[in-house]
Amino acid sequence: MNDQSVQRNLEEMHLEKPFGSVYKTLLLLGVGVAVLFIYTYFFVDFSRLASVLPKIDHFYLFFSFLVASVGLSLYATAWHYLTKVVGANFSWKLTYPLTLSSVFFNVMIPSASLSGEVYRTYFISKTSFPVEEGVASIILHRIVALLPFIAGLSLGTLLSWLYFPLSFKTFMVLVFVTLISFTALISILLFVFKAEKLVMVVHFIKRVNRIGKLDSSIQRLEDALNERVGNFKRSMGKVKENVKQFIVALISAFLYWFFDVSIMFFLFKGFGITVPFFMVLFVYTLTILLQAIPVMVPGMLGFADMIRTEFFGLMGIPREVALSVSILTDLIVVFYYSFIGFVFLLILNWNYGVQDR
Repeated sequence: MNDQSVQRNLEEMHLEKPFGSVYKTLLLLGVGVAVLFIYTYFFVDFSRLASVLPKIDHFYLFFSFLVASVGLSLYATAWHYLTKVVGANFSWKLTYPLTLSSVFFNVMIPSASLSGEVYRTYFISKTSFPVEEGVASIILHRIVALLPFIAGLSLGTLLSWLYFPLSFKTFMVLVFVTLISFTALISILLFVFKAEKLVMVVHFIKRVNRIGKLDSSIQRLEDALNERVGNFKRSMGKVKENVKQFIVALISAFLYWFFDVSIMFFLFKGFGITVPFFMVLFVYTLTILLQAIPVMVPGMLGFADMIRTEFFGLMGIPREVALSVSILTDLIVVFYYSFIGFVFLLILNWNYGVQDR
């Protein structure tokens, strides 16, 4: 499938419709700002924050934006090569804006950080591109993106016990969270490589069903799954045939995670403070984990700032400095990412003639 065929199939597409209310998102964003305001008022003091925040070295601030931009490109690169792994023929003209526009939904639409995947799946479903191959590449992208996250969480949890004055109970909670993350990854892997088990479940339901009216519906579901799972398995089986592309995608995902974490590291440098990178890795990973909670504030604005500030405070960093870094991080990973995603959403619509009709 080429870009021209994509364009012919997107004429009637409405990108905005599957993603809920804008007003709800704005309301939740307001909740996050209110939480940040209350926390600052009671625990930091606005005057101290106002005296520190403008002192950021502009070079490091600009460099942090640059690092974030490179990281987003690496995130798009990972998915581009994964579409090649499953046998797709999407060009950069499509994969790059589609990936970056999905970041807008991931940040702004609170739904366990899956809105971007839903958006890409919805987009692909409106084209002549085989849905099974598209879903396979998106699931692979989620798995590849999870690997550096879990590695960072595991390393950070271990080192936090050595360097943070955490209680044993808090440490065990972190260990539990790490195990849950591993379990999530294993579950996804089982689904990917044992997708036929889903057909077996539906077949079992058909056998035990005693409601006659459901027989035809269950049979149609089983037939559809038999066809789609087969295609999906064939797509996933191509990973072994395209190992080089998969390795490029994996390296891109780890580099994206490294650049994403580096944003806070360089912002601290902008205030003249060098924080051990693994500590930034640990705190940043914890706040990213918060975004897995569905129906919450976009980017966990306010809540993430409290956690970052308190954990860095345990290291002896003044709260006003830690909160300044956290707010500037929000500026980049919430608002800048959303802005970039929205711009590429418009570009995508323009390139493929998508109109709201």
